Amino acid sequence: MALGGPLSRTGDPCVLPIHYVRDLAEVDRLYPALGLRPRIAAVHHGEPQIELSFEYAGDFDALTSRLDAAGYAAEIVDEAYNRTLRVSGPGGRELWINGVQHDLYGYRLLG
Repeated sequence: MALGGPLSRTGDPCVLPIHYVRDLAEVDRLYPALGLRPRIAAVHHGEPQIELSFEYAGDFDALTSRLDAAGYAAEIVDEAYNRTLRVSGPGGRELWINGVQHDLYGYRLLG
């Protein structure tokens, strides 16, 4: 089982939780013991918290149009690894929908 579930391949966003931890080496030991394997960009160094994001393999321009039609202003940002769509979600908290990352760009696979 992967942290974040299956990769987005259908054009529908899938949930991609991002786990921030102080000790990345601890994740190298804990996740395999739980039967999990972190995916690319799903674990970051930082203050301990879990952040909800999404992963998307579809057309970002079409998704932006769908959000606009539903009354949500979305912004597309070009990142080094792919595009990210940002939209204000419930409670005003910004949601990030990241394009599926196909190149590691210096990241490493764990496990």
